[in-house]
Amino acid sequence: MAKTIMIATALIAGGVLAKSGSLEPFEVKPGEELTEAKCKKLGLTEDDVATLIDKGTIEEVPVRTAEEASAADDGAALAAANKRADDAEAQVKELTAKVSALEADLAKATEPAKTA
Repeated sequence: MAKTIMIATALIAGGVLAKSGSLEPFEVKPGEELTEAKCKKLGLTEDDVATLIDKGTIEEVPVRTAEEASAADDGAALAAANKRADDAEAQVKELTAKVSALEADLAKATEPAKTA
């Protein structure tokens, strides 16, 4: 199973009571990772987190592990990716030339007729 991290999709505000009895407010901004430590500072339980995931306030995002990253970084994979990119660039160049030719044909076909 792929490892995931939790990302806030909206502002999550909360807090916990300090030993002095005062509230220690804490917030996680949209786009920030929600770690176990941040959940504690927000005062969130596992059920709270599950509810926020269900509501879409927290999104679980898969992450690449070190093994996956090193496998993707090997020379053969990089060479294959570069070849795909080069092939795509060549195809874009070819299609751009075809579009230019078709635009020129269209311009000629839609020119007003010249009378003598």
